[in-house]
Amino acid sequence: MRGRDAASVGLQRLGRLCSRFERLAERTPGGGITRVAGDGLAKILDRLFGVVDLQIFEAQRIPQQGAVARRAEQFLQVGDEGRGGPGGQGGQGGTRHWAKIPVMKTPIQTGDAPAAIGTYSQAVRAGDTVYVSGQIGFDPATMQLVEGIDAQIHRVFENLAAIAKAAGLGLDRAVRMTVYLTDLGHFARVNEIMAQYVGEPYPSRAAVGVASLPRGALVEIDCILYAG
Repeated sequence: MRGRDAASVGLQRLGRLCSRFERLAERTPGGGITRVAGDGLAKILDRLFGVVDLQIFEAQRIPQQGAVARRAEQFLQVGDEGRGGPGGQGGQGGTRHWAKIPVMKTPIQTGDAPAAIGTYSQAVRAGDTVYVSGQIGFDPATMQLVEGIDAQIHRVFENLAAIAKAAGLGLDRAVRMTVYLTDLGHFARVNEIMAQYVGEPYPSRAAVGVASLPRGALVEIDCILYAG
């Protein structure tokens, strides 16, 4: 770019010199011949200006095209095999083009935790983060609520741990938990039992008192895990 800029400036100076030359020719005898030469030089300079301007434009455009192309390569696969295995579709060969669509989220599913009872996944992984749906004291084998606050709290953490394991993680990777209780008087028991499943440094947490929970549960907990 610097070389082309210098060339453009040099040609502009040469153009101004040519104009002076033409004015001088008009004031001198035989100026007509000199003017013809000056006109020819001016035409040459005009063409050179056009070439330099085009080169500068191309120099600015090519890096922009390169950036766009690099971005497009992240989403476009071009191969000789194409879809359908080696040799392209049906083994016919030839080049195939197809869009590479990134997976934005991946559901996590395990039989060691209660199956979803609504329009949700047990957990969803997005990038390096796993979002675990709220768990209540369901026994995954019977899909029935266990009895008593202590049993429900234990069952909730066992369900959370099972889902974390299905994602290849443990509750030690939890960075956030939200506890929902129909009776905040049970909060002390949540603290005591939680310490059996989650060690320091503890995740951030919120406790919310609610009027009721699904299926008459006494406690529900959701969490966010970091997988990075």
